[in-house]
Amino acid sequence: MIARIDPHDAHAFESWYEAYREAWMEGRETGAAIPREALRGSVTTERDDLAYQLHAAHEGDRVVGTLMLELGLKENTEN
Repeated sequence: MIARIDPHDAHAFESWYEAYREAWMEGRETGAAIPREALRGSVTTERDDLAYQLHAAHEGDRVVGTLMLELGLKENTEN
């Protein structure tokens, strides 16, 4: 099942972030995923130019996939 998650829900965000981080680091020897608190701050801060949506793919209670959409609110809003 794929569902949108509320980034203000601490448990939902933590589950989403752990799956995001695990996928980001897979096969990489170096590099870092966006730090947890920086990402949480970005997706929970109200802005007039951007909005974020987080989605999670679940297998039972486990998050197995993540998606983060960055939506422009001022440009290219027709599509």
